[in-house]
Amino acid sequence: MAKLVRHLTSNEEIVSSNSAEGIIFPVLNRNTFSFCNLFVTQMLQNNFESVNPKIETESLHDNLLYPAWCSDNGASVEIETIRSIFDRTALVFGFQADNSANMFEYLMSLLDSRASRMSCTSALISVHADYLGGDSSSYKKWYFAAYYDLDRQYSDAKDIKRKWNQWPRFSSGVIPNSPEFENDRSSFWGMDYAWRLQMSKYSEEELLEQLVLYLLIWGEANNLRFMPECIFFIYKCASDYLFCQEEKPAAPEFSFLNDIVTPIYLYIRDQQFDLKDGKLCRKRGLDHAQIIGYDDVNSFFWYPSNLEKLRIANDKTLHSIQKEHRYKELRNVQWKTVFQKTYLETRSWGHVIVNFNRIWVIHLSAFWYYFVINTPALYTRNYYHALNTKSAPQVQLTVVALGGSVSCMVSLLSTIGEWFFVPRSSLGCQPLLARFTLQVFLLLALTAPSVYILIFKGWNVYSPMGCAIGGCQLGFSLLTTAYLSATPADKLFSFIKRKADPNTIKTTIFTSSFAKMTSKSALYSLLLWLTVFTSKFLESYFFLTLSLKDPLNILLTMDTSRCAGDIWLKKLICQNFAKICAGLLLLTNFLLFFLDTYLWYIICNCIFSTIIAYSAGTSIFKPWKNRFSKLPERIISKIVFSLNEKDGDFAITKIWNCIVISFYKEHLLSVEQVNKLIYQKETDDDKLAIGGFREPIFFNFQEDSASEKLSDFFASNAEASRRISFFARSLSSSLQAPIPIEGLPSFTVFAPHYSEKIILEIKELLKENEKSKISLLEYLKKLHPAEWRAFVKDTKL
Repeated sequence: MAKLVRHLTSNEEIVSSNSAEGIIFPVLNRNTFSFCNLFVTQMLQNNFESVNPKIETESLHDNLLYPAWCSDNGASVEIETIRSIFDRTALVFGFQADNSANMFEYLMSLLDSRASRMSCTSALISVHADYLGGDSSSYKKWYFAAYYDLDRQYSDAKDIKRKWNQWPRFSSGVIPNSPEFENDRSSFWGMDYAWRLQMSKYSEEELLEQLVLYLLIWGEANNLRFMPECIFFIYKCASDYLFCQEEKPAAPEFSFLNDIVTPIYLYIRDQQFDLKDGKLCRKRGLDHAQIIGYDDVNSFFWYPSNLEKLRIANDKTLHSIQKEHRYKELRNVQWKTVFQKTYLETRSWGHVIVNFNRIWVIHLSAFWYYFVINTPALYTRNYYHALNTKSAPQVQLTVVALGGSVSCMVSLLSTIGEWFFVPRSSLGCQPLLARFTLQVFLLLALTAPSVYILIFKGWNVYSPMGCAIGGCQLGFSLLTTAYLSATPADKLFSFIKRKADPNTIKTTIFTSSFAKMTSKSALYSLLLWLTVFTSKFLESYFFLTLSLKDPLNILLTMDTSRCAGDIWLKKLICQNFAKICAGLLLLTNFLLFFLDTYLWYIICNCIFSTIIAYSAGTSIFKPWKNRFSKLPERIISKIVFSLNEKDGDFAITKIWNCIVISFYKEHLLSVEQVNKLIYQKETDDDKLAIGGFREPIFFNFQEDSASEKLSDFFASNAEASRRISFFARSLSSSLQAPIPIEGLPSFTVFAPHYSEKIILEIKELLKENEKSKISLLEYLKKLHPAEWRAFVKDTKL
């Protein structure tokens, strides 16, 4: 049977050896199975009942739907066995029958898709690794961070702390040689080895049972899907119950939904709604900071100390009972008393400082440096613009160096804001006291030299000691600004602070697990931002700051004391009018200074994107010769799978002609244009044809006449030109090697919206709606007149 199915999915016609008449099967592939299942099933029943009378229609249907999952491909677990695992698991936990059927089809689609490209054993292991057991699975990450020590009853705080101090080395891929790291109590490497050893001991049926349980939980989790770590906790409790040796009675359908999912869902719903007279009414006057949402509930399951607090009836904790019995007690957990806010989403402008503190550090400090250097009127005694009066060197150095104090002040305000937004009672919050203290000392260290120079050394007297102090202060200021600009807030002073708390590391694991960039991507990113800020700072200095040097100095020293004033405000405005104008000018300049960064980001990003696209072969600047003249060769090398030269020429003609004819059927090309674009069969006197077909002039015409354009072949139709250009540019980029049709991945979700209609009957098109005076057909004719004319033309052919 499996052999027959494999033949049915190939690209060759076969003749059945089991039939006396010699039934000829047409060419089929994976994409055509859904249209001929009933026909093939009936045919197989009629012809093969005598060979194996025990084969049932349902089994044959499964084998046809999932042809790659067969014994010839190494499948040791039959499809019927997998279905029975679903039925048995659903019976134990009370999952819905529809959920079991849906998840069965989903899992088999996954397994069949992967089994078409590898053995069935490898397909099963890879799916299990992605969901549960692999290094990239979220479940393994949660289990190591939140449940490993709790599951194995490891409670020694020193061992746990020693283990989490190894996390940076473990996550970076370092492999130690010392035997002390083999102990899973105090070593991540020991934990990982124990985990891998356990995974290797599972049989294929056990791997399937674990996958089935997880998928059934996910399929019935409702809104709990927004909380993956919550689902992992439920799965862990359920798996301990399922794989224990005790007898497990059958649970009624909907038990899992009613007993496990609904209590948590109701808790989240009741945070925002009240049930009044059978209707849900939203609670008014509640801010986000007063509502415990999905993120708050999900983060509760990140920490083992939180899980130990879960209480059931009689004031007992859930983890005080044996793990095999915890699932049955989940229905009695008092969820209303365990969750708390982990982040206060108050509507405040303080978020601008907390969330974008490094942006403010970069711009405020750089603007301070530029502004103070070119505005000596602020710190020069008896300044005269005409004489360009100079201040004492140490004064200018120390005033400019205050830009570091500006950077440190912004960073300090960010820390204070984080204190208000993140409750100190929530586990995993960043320790702020040490950071705050170091920032205060850094601010004092940057400001104290200025106080000393300006008060004790004078404003007009040259001081060698003051110049030395001012120079050191300026250097320290630049280093501080660079450090605060490049280092995230949670990493500040990490080189001198004590090692992070395990809960803090767990928060980082769950919130900052970003994919590592390749060296090439990291280099491009670094060069991009260096180019952006270099261009921005150069342009801002020469075209923004220097242009304001003279106006600001004149306005700041302008004497307006002899003004008459007005009736109401007297001389308050007129005497300070020059300074008010200077302030407005400075504010406008600062806004432009900010906008420049985004402008240069857009410019540099376009330049880098063009360079990368050109190097990848997808740029619109690629010449015609590279794009179209080599298109036939690229079709062979990047689309067609392992054909000889003769078959390759035939494949090119089939693929290219299908593309052109599809354009014609969509009325994007005329007959004359099609004749210029397609491969045509050779005639008897045609000496230039190759492989029985003459190549269209489209591919090489540009080499003979450089004035030819793409529009010469596609007339004025932009859509056809756009499609063929996109196709050519796509093939000129780097693509994976082609694979056979049997090895193509199958879609696991390929369905329209549950209430969407994609095919309408004629009656539905002609029927008038109650609220309109025209039918749907008349409306579509007015909406798409060109398509309607093309349809009428086609039907008359």
